[in-house]
Amino acid sequence: MILDTVHDLHTKDFNDYVMYKLIADGRWNLADDAYDTKSCGDERPDVNVIPEEEYSDTGFLFTSFDKDRDCAENDMYPFFNTVGEIILNTFLQRSRFVFHRVTIDRVLFNYYNKASQGVFHKDSSDDTYYSIIYNFNDNDGGTSSGDRFVKSKSGDALLVKGNSWHKGTGPRLSRQRFVVNIGFFGEDRVEK
Repeated sequence: MILDTVHDLHTKDFNDYVMYKLIADGRWNLADDAYDTKSCGDERPDVNVIPEEEYSDTGFLFTSFDKDRDCAENDMYPFFNTVGEIILNTFLQRSRFVFHRVTIDRVLFNYYNKASQGVFHKDSSDDTYYSIIYNFNDNDGGTSSGDRFVKSKSGDALLVKGNSWHKGTGPRLSRQRFVVNIGFFGEDRVEK
């Protein structure tokens, strides 16, 4: 469920620089929305948890921060973690909601190409979990939640209830789609 949209959160120059850094420095992996795994970088998923259906390209992901990771990997990406914090804090200042006791859970960057098609998934089962989906570039891909599709627009950020079904969709005409999904816990959500 998409709860809020904030337009023009950051400038094109900011977005272009982050995309440049993601291309140059990101440690991309195939997205694993289709099956449940936790990875600290070295672990390999159990082949028995990969679903029967074919998921040829659900996009690529790069997790710069995950609070549950028990390795020093979170400290390896200070630039990307700072980008996540800046986007989260700017969004919270401009959102129509106020949250209390906000805690970042993860900062997860996604890259989609023309062949990418995400699968519906939930980021958490916790009722106090939310995801900000921030678009770095204009493209014809987007985010689906329920029967709603929101096309990617550079600088726009969506607030999604973490326990609701949603998915990312790659572009069909544009070359690529870059987004970041910032998962956080926020208690006592109220409208401003």
